[in-house]
Amino acid sequence: DEWTEVRIPLSNFVASYFGRTLNQRPDPRSIGGIGFLLGDKQPGPFRLEIDWVKAETGFTPMETLTSK
Repeated sequence: DEWTEVRIPLSNFVASYFGRTLNQRPDPRSIGGIGFLLGDKQPGPFRLEIDWVKAETGFTPMETLTSK
């Protein structure tokens, strides 16, 4: 198995509250959590392994992908 490293700019995130999208961009100082949603509506087995999550600033807004 190989891990994928994903870098996602904050501008790609969507603020939501109880599943409803908010009409504002998230303020980095107010983010208290991060969630993952599987939205393909297909029944069946699913597995997501996360080794670490890190917030950073100053990188070029590119997404770097490598997966496990």
